[in-house]
Amino acid sequence: MAMTSAERMAALRLRKAIEAARFEKQTLAEAYSTPFADWLNGPGTLMNVALPLDNAGIPCPEFNDDSGGQSLSGQFEQALEDADQLDLLPANSLQRAELIVESWLDAAMELANEINAYKRHHLSARLEQIAAQGALDEATSEKAALLRRLLESLSKDVRRTLPNWKPSAT
Repeated sequence: MAMTSAERMAALRLRKAIEAARFEKQTLAEAYSTPFADWLNGPGTLMNVALPLDNAGIPCPEFNDDSGGQSLSGQFEQALEDADQLDLLPANSLQRAELIVESWLDAAMELANEINAYKRHHLSARLEQIAAQGALDEATSEKAALLRRLLESLSKDVRRTLPNWKPSAT
């Protein structure tokens, strides 16, 4: 079946975006003279990453060489291979570190969503229990008001400021 004009334009925009990303990746790879693994293993640098991860019980990634690394399951590589985009795999330690940051942010967002859903579910259930009791004494009314404020606060987004780790010319 033939593509519509909108589909052709979307495919063209996608191809151009992929080409621009490839060009930018190649240009930036030439700009950095010292491998990121060497920079990161300098005095105290990786320790700044390791401490907060250790607090959470997460092992710190190691950058023993300038390789791009690979995913644990191989699914990331398989998806890029299926899309004929293997050149988008991290080719060095800097690109691997960028991918790690993006993956940590994605994981943090998903975990925060699950925590939020869990708390909303339980706070709402407790409020329903209190409402089902009928007439409330002063202490129970204060608890219900607190639970409603907590539930309302879960509707707000949290913002953390990060330095830009992946500059883009586009």
